Amino acid sequence: MREISVVLAVLFLLSVVAGDAWGQNLVVNGSFENPSLSPGVAYQYQPPSSDWYYSGGAGISNANGEFVWPPWDGVPDGKQFCFVQGAGNYVSEQVVFPASGHYKLNYYAGGRYDNGDPQIYGGDTNYGLILDSTFLGFGTTTSNTAMTEQEPLYFSTAAGTHTLELLVTSTPLNEPADEAALFDAVSITLISTPEPSTLTLLSVGVVCLAGYAWRRRQKRTGKSTLPDQDESEGPSILSMPTRWTEAARRAA
Repeated sequence: MREISVVLAVLFLLSVVAGDAWGQNLVVNGSFENPSLSPGVAYQYQPPSSDWYYSGGAGISNANGEFVWPPWDGVPDGKQFCFVQGAGNYVSEQVVFPASGHYKLNYYAGGRYDNGDPQIYGGDTNYGLILDSTFLGFGTTTSNTAMTEQEPLYFSTAAGTHTLELLVTSTPLNEPADEAALFDAVSITLISTPEPSTLTLLSVGVVCLAGYAWRRRQKRTGKSTLPDQDESEGPSILSMPTRWTEAARRAA
């Protein structure tokens, strides 16, 4: 019975993990609120953070910083957001996926304000979202545009820790080097897990192990077959549970 208990425990844990992760944002600090900017500080490059890693041209800002377009009324989520300035710069985070399955990535993106001088500043960029070394999707930003919700990205991955990266891949030729893309409200949520085929195989395994364990127990108690019976002929009526043999006698 120990084998059956192990498989049942696995099935139970899978269901618990899936239930706990369902609808939960797996991205920690997806709105870039930590660390909080000090009073009077509008933006900061490479802020110290235990969640996101910021490359040299990346950082965080609030709605009072020079990265935002004046008509903005706050930011999509919280008070701060992330900026990635210049081709090749990025932010990344180690995301823990509780189970193998299908996931959805949501985020907001926009373009930096040009401060009235498009020859120096701007937000015209091309960017990509990467999980480990695989691009999940691409996008573009335009100067002086507020952050808006982008089309969700759907993907599958195995359980474990994976690296999520928001990377500015390029900026248009003859554009200033400090063109910046803005990001906020980054989230990854579980869609479905485990695969139906996985549950089916595990269920079959439970049934097989149950039959194997019952047969072993019957043999240990000496009730598996008649002394002179060839096991190739199949189990005798005496090898069946008592309630089955009683039913057979009554039927006879």
